[in-house]
Amino acid sequence: MDFNAHFGLRKTPFTREIAVGDMFTHPQQEEVVARLKRVVEERMSAGLCAPAGLGKTSMIRSLRGALPDLRYHVHYVKVTGLSKRDMCREIAKAIGVADATPDWCAWSRRPSSRALSPAVSARS
Repeated sequence: MDFNAHFGLRKTPFTREIAVGDMFTHPQQEEVVARLKRVVEERMSAGLCAPAGLGKTSMIRSLRGALPDLRYHVHYVKVTGLSKRDMCREIAKAIGVADATPDWCAWSRRPSSRALSPAVSARS
């Protein structure tokens, strides 16, 4: 007997494939998602930083679910372990820039540069 049948489950719990609408939400998470949605709609920048396991990915998935698909295209770029130049290239690739030339990534050579927020682009 498999795990799901043993416990009478219809789906395997605790997977990353859980639909956004089926995820547990907390009022604090809903507030963060609402603020991030406003940031996106106002074309501002934001960072989402927290230790591992506190729900950053879940919040981004919830944000993605709250944004209209016809207006926004959300790209997830994992930047852990990437250099600034490689991060720049990954973001460029995600948003459809064919060749991330050194000129496009020139800001990454400056010591005072800041990390980019998740790439959310408005569709034309």
